[in-house]
Amino acid sequence: MGFSYATMDVARFIYVLIPQIVCFNLRSKLAKLLFSDRH
Repeated sequence: MGFSYATMDVARFIYVLIPQIVCFNLRSKLAKLLFSDRH
C-alpha cells in the first residue's frame, strides 16, 4: 500500500515538474534567440 502511494506521489511530482522545466528551458531559449536577433 505505502509503496503504491509513494509511487503515485512521485509520478504526480514528475508529471507536474518536468513540463514546467521544459517550458522554462524553451522560453529561455526562445528569449535568447529573440534577443540575439534584435541585437
